[in-house]
Amino acid sequence: MDWVDLFQPQIIERGLGYYQQGAVTDFQQTATEISATVLGTKTYQVTVQLDDDEVETADCTCPYAADGKPCKHEAAVLFYWDKGGQTATDKPSAKLSELVASATDKQVRDFLTQVLTADGRLAQQFKMQITPAAGNNDLNLYRQQISAIFQAHTDRHHFIDYYAADGFGQDLDNFLVTDVQAIITGGQLSLAFKVVNVVALKVSQVDIDDSDGEVTMLAQTCEEIWTQLIQQADAKLRRQMFNWFKKHADGSLDAFDEILVDLLMANFSEEKYLREKLDWVDQQIQQSQDAKDAWISVYGGGDWAMARLQLMDELHLDSAEIEAFAQANLKFTDVRKFLIARRLQQKDYTQAIQLLRAGKQQGQKQHFWGVVSEFSQQLKDIYRKTGQPEAYRQELWNLLTGPEAANVALYRELKGLVGQSQWPAERERLFEAMPQEVDLKPLYAEDELYPQLLKAVLAEPDLYGVESYEDVLKPLYPGQLLRKYVKTAKEMAQQTGTRQHYRQIVAVLNGMVAYRGGLSAATDLIEKWRQAYPRRTAMLDELRRFDGSPS
Repeated sequence: MDWVDLFQPQIIERGLGYYQQGAVTDFQQTATEISATVLGTKTYQVTVQLDDDEVETADCTCPYAADGKPCKHEAAVLFYWDKGGQTATDKPSAKLSELVASATDKQVRDFLTQVLTADGRLAQQFKMQITPAAGNNDLNLYRQQISAIFQAHTDRHHFIDYYAADGFGQDLDNFLVTDVQAIITGGQLSLAFKVVNVVALKVSQVDIDDSDGEVTMLAQTCEEIWTQLIQQADAKLRRQMFNWFKKHADGSLDAFDEILVDLLMANFSEEKYLREKLDWVDQQIQQSQDAKDAWISVYGGGDWAMARLQLMDELHLDSAEIEAFAQANLKFTDVRKFLIARRLQQKDYTQAIQLLRAGKQQGQKQHFWGVVSEFSQQLKDIYRKTGQPEAYRQELWNLLTGPEAANVALYRELKGLVGQSQWPAERERLFEAMPQEVDLKPLYAEDELYPQLLKAVLAEPDLYGVESYEDVLKPLYPGQLLRKYVKTAKEMAQQTGTRQHYRQIVAVLNGMVAYRGGLSAATDLIEKWRQAYPRRTAMLDELRRFDGSPS
């Protein structure tokens, strides 16, 4: 399992736990890719790219993996893959159970006393199993354990540096997974909730270099435990949890803020809680409106407005009330999209077009070009569907000369509306109307405008365009392309660099070999460089790797 080295130890441990719990589902594999769903507090999608049965890259939709860090969900999928697509068995546990069953009562008691005396954390877990009634003293003991973990990794400046962060994350995560789970198993859900809250509060306040995502990992583990507790809690504890989440979902817990909001919105579906959430969301909307920060006012306000619409729907409020709220909050893009979707569902295309046009204008003023493109594409499709050919063609033109310039699919769509004899003139008019910075090479290739395509790739400072369109250009313009290779290699050689830079030069030389006269040109360059740069030992060493075979 060479892929294990890609993960931190605690991530491997958690991934193994997920695999053993049967959390990996919908597993699929091809020669080059693995994909699966991992079930947890949320459902995450994992995709792994393979190269000759070796893990090349892995991606997961969880927050921890957002920056490219290997996560426990990826590890779980790879354990599943490594076992040939089979779920974990409990044979090791069965063997351990048989061993315990064969021991005498005295042997078990003596061994247990010895282990618990040596390990205070295990002793506390054992106490929870035997004496489930817990009070403030037990919470204080757990506070001490948590503080000890922080102190063990914090320097004299109260900072957890990069080198200590991994051990800190591992120890605290193990505490949550082992100790807090033991409290839950012992039936002390209220105590478990308080202990997790202590961890969250301390983690949100710690000064740490968590470049490898330790805080995000710990926040996810807390979220998993909170979700578990919500599902098992009685009415009294659910009320305590609801109040605590609402109190702390104000941004004060930093990495936990979005998690707390999600927990509130995704759970507590009883009407009394929905009503309270509605009042609470109204307060958040008002705070967003009062905020001096324009970003918070626009983006935060939009999120809260959508949350209110969701709650209004869950409470089955009158449709007219929902409509009125949406109309009053059209400045938020997501709310506008919500209302457009309702109009399209009702087949009220006139109102949908008005909303889309106004949304385009709003997006243009705010320079939200992605929104402009999305609304414009919807308008185009509605015009086509409702039989408005002139408006349809104009919207298509607007896209190609604006946010979707050089979009090949839209280009083909416009071409299909124009007669073959009229297309060359219309195409030139389109090219002239497009922004100057637009890359027209895909369109040149689409219409087989090879002289223009050649001119464009030769004008580039590198070989990206040549390599992208080499299949169609090489048979027509081999000499021009070879000269581009030679020119690029010379320019690269003028710059000193790392071995990687010199390897790239060799790759260019290998690319030349595929052309007539390319091998001779490459060897001539190498000989000149050996004479011109005798002290570049790294460069000369890499040039020896040139074997005259095309790349």
